[in-house]
Amino acid sequence: MGADGSGFVNDLSPVDCVGLYSDWSSARLHVYAGTCHLLLGQPHQAVTVLESAVQMLQHDHANANVALAAAVDLASAYAGAGELEQSCTLLGNTYDQLKAGGNHRGIARAQRARQRLARWRDERVVLELDEQMAA
Repeated sequence: MGADGSGFVNDLSPVDCVGLYSDWSSARLHVYAGTCHLLLGQPHQAVTVLESAVQMLQHDHANANVALAAAVDLASAYAGAGELEQSCTLLGNTYDQLKAGGNHRGIARAQRARQRLARWRDERVVLELDEQMAA
């Protein structure tokens, strides 16, 4: 697989999307690949793949929860890549959407993403994010 999540992900065809894999798509696999990069400590690669996934899922209402999960992970990847302000802005906006939709799994995911920002807890943007998430 390429650093951008390509490779087998881009070769997915409808024949591959049956049974257990019936809801898989290229966009969903990009989310998985980006999240793996994040968990492997590769934030720059995660940003590249997750930005692509979020863009692909932007208007896919059938996969709205997948798009929100990708946005949460992208916010974590931004932080790891040194883009703290972008991270906090995206995480705050996504948290608001998750809360409005009553998405408890997504809210918990966003709260874990906030915990990953602990080393920047005294930064203005993180303090503002804390206020937003507490409201």
